[in-house]
Amino acid sequence: MSVYTTRRRRLGRAIGEGAVALIPGAVLKTRNADNDYLFRQESGFYYLTGWNEPDALLLIEGGKRPRSIFFCAPNDPLAEIWHGKRAGVEGAKKAFGFDETYSNEPEEDVERALVGLVRKKAVIYCAHERAYAVLPYLKKVIRRSRTENPLQAITGKIDHLIGEMRLIKDETEIALMRRAGLISARTHREILSLVSPGMTEHELGAEIAYRFAKAGGHPHHAYPSIVASGANACTLHYNENAKKIADGDLVLVDAGCELECYASDITRTFPANGRFSDDQRAIYEIVLEAQKAALALARPGIPFSLLGDTAAIVIVEGLMRLGIMPKGDPMKAIAEGLHRTFYPHGVGHYLGLDVHDVGDYQRNEGRRSERKLESGMVITVEPGIYIQPKTKDVDLRWHGIGVRIEDDVLITESGCEVLTALAPKEVAEIEEIMHHAQRRR
Repeated sequence: MSVYTTRRRRLGRAIGEGAVALIPGAVLKTRNADNDYLFRQESGFYYLTGWNEPDALLLIEGGKRPRSIFFCAPNDPLAEIWHGKRAGVEGAKKAFGFDETYSNEPEEDVERALVGLVRKKAVIYCAHERAYAVLPYLKKVIRRSRTENPLQAITGKIDHLIGEMRLIKDETEIALMRRAGLISARTHREILSLVSPGMTEHELGAEIAYRFAKAGGHPHHAYPSIVASGANACTLHYNENAKKIADGDLVLVDAGCELECYASDITRTFPANGRFSDDQRAIYEIVLEAQKAALALARPGIPFSLLGDTAAIVIVEGLMRLGIMPKGDPMKAIAEGLHRTFYPHGVGHYLGLDVHDVGDYQRNEGRRSERKLESGMVITVEPGIYIQPKTKDVDLRWHGIGVRIEDDVLITESGCEVLTALAPKEVAEIEEIMHHAQRRR
């Protein structure tokens, strides 16, 4: 039995007898004129099917013996000449383990078949607006079904159920994420030997893309790579990547490959000329200390929020020590949000099929991230300090310094495994690698 069949059965048992789930896949999206964007499957759909073609629909009948019914594009010799081979209806059943498979055209036949499948069910699980946007005829299906069965309940909780399943990774997922993390970490290590003042951020981004592709990563990266030099590093999601890298700049690179739809997510910050200035090093070492303090807590039973609280304390203490924040009680400063000028984001997020992956951050009412870490979760740990140009009441020497250090972390039964440890982050190692590269040029 494939992992996808196992997942579908888990979901079917979770929704229970008398329920049905309607889960659409992604459709092709137009870039411009008659050009489409490169296809990327919807993550929850891929998690349940492993299917990587557009315009498909999965229906799961709940109960002790769940059934999965699948609608997909049929084989079409002419279309396949232009756009490539399709698995087809029979191929979907043989290779993907669905109980029943049908063509997704003509639309009227699909609509009629779906009404027949769902009208006697007590509950339909459907992520309403997203599903309707992808497959508009689903709205008509549900309307017709409720006409025949007025007591039928409609709920959008299916995304939540799938999200909770995706939160704890199985061995197949962990193996893929280890590989994705290794590809990305190796790339971050290699670019230390390539960067030099005078090249553009875009050039460095191209070197990253080449290495991801050469190692087997998908043409889609997990997210648009950020290559931010100088003050650009203070823009959290900077992606213009257009500036020429100057001597004396710090370069912040936030880039991760995607492998079989699974994401990696790494950030490293390093000096363009191979040597940190005293001020750059002072900020960098605060961020590194904050990350290490958070990583030391990463194990089952620890609230995710505690990692963030710990990193924030280290950052505030460090900024107070340097005179960037007024001296005082770090806890009071954090409670008042004073650190948000310099550290405006959280310590991390879940990672998986999406770079900001699904799953609840809290079990009960309360603040975000109150949930405790569990074995099988994959998270990022990514503290940072960003001193914007023209920040009031901060000495000019610090302006425009931006540092973030980010790793991907698997929570294990006894602690954690840093999946991206190959990417250097100690000052001495970074400078040594860059120094040797400069000598070889």
